[in-house]
Amino acid sequence: MRTKDLVKLLGVNLKVKGFYYVVSAIDLARAFPEESILITKDVYPRVASKFQTTSTGVEHAIRTAVNTAWINNKEMLDKIAGYKLFYRPSNKEFIMMTASYLNELDFLKKNSSTILNKR
Repeated sequence: MRTKDLVKLLGVNLKVKGFYYVVSAIDLARAFPEESILITKDVYPRVASKFQTTSTGVEHAIRTAVNTAWINNKEMLDKIAGYKLFYRPSNKEFIMMTASYLNELDFLKKNSSTILNKR
């Protein structure tokens, strides 16, 4: 599944300013080991540079996108987290859990075809 498709599935509309910022942030996070990424130092500045805006603007727009997902498809957020969420995730939590979920889907897809081919 593509990052853009999952973010849309979460109910974040393409018209929401943070849509492309959060997609870009998730894609960046997917490339880092979870322990080594710093959202405010690694992700926001890169996304801001890509879209010619400020890190503060990126942080705010992503927060709006996360809030939109929380309101529109909390059930899918629970599935992505792997447990029931009782509060809206922070930007970092949202980015990291979504990146991890997509990486797991890719891993399962890649390995399920390998397993099926061995039979």
